Amino acid sequence: MPGTPKACYCVEESIPEITAIRFQEDGYIDGGNGNDWHYVWITNPSCDGVNFKWNNKAGVQWSLTPVMIGDQIDYFDVGTDCPYYGSGHTQAQLSYDGDQISEIAGPWNEPYTAHTSFTTQFDFEPQVCEVPEVIDIRFQEDGYIDGGNGNDWHYVWITNPSCDGVNYKWNNKAGVQWSLTAVMNGAQIDYFAVGTDCPYYDSGHTQAQLSYESGDQISAIAGPWNEPYCSYLLHH
Repeated sequence: MPGTPKACYCVEESIPEITAIRFQEDGYIDGGNGNDWHYVWITNPSCDGVNFKWNNKAGVQWSLTPVMIGDQIDYFDVGTDCPYYGSGHTQAQLSYDGDQISEIAGPWNEPYTAHTSFTTQFDFEPQVCEVPEVIDIRFQEDGYIDGGNGNDWHYVWITNPSCDGVNYKWNNKAGVQWSLTAVMNGAQIDYFAVGTDCPYYDSGHTQAQLSYESGDQISAIAGPWNEPYCSYLLHH
């Protein structure tokens, strides 16, 4: 099957394009003049690889938006919510050691050095972005396939490219994809609203209902014409 299925679970250390998240202003800290503003961590609350936050031990945070060179973040545009924005801190440049981030420029262009752990202990909780999980992402229209009438449209996988738990894609072996938006029932996806980019939308395929087994295991998803696409994991 072509394509690379994308996991729908993001944790701090695997946020797209970020190889370091803890930073310290070691010049002040090592000189005995450090304060809570000098212990910093970068988060991406939506796990979308776009909307980041600068956080410090003092409890202050501001927005960061990555500016890319190829597939690597060159620097962050600093949001106007930063208390130093009006003083000229509009960009936070990144420095690299190979492909690993080694520093980020803070206010007044002070270098904040990457650390695997902070040199002082405090109540720091790593970001964990749990999104509604499509427990099995591979589906097949077994009625056609088992009957010898299957084609590339009958092999399907669901992805969540932004890892936001909302905006999904229906993909098939024929190379066709369309948008799906998760509609929740509590903490569980009830069905997907099908996007207008689906070639079957005008024929009435506006929802893709999910079926569950054993409580939280997706067993099937309804495709065009309400045909059941069965979970490959549960039934193979």
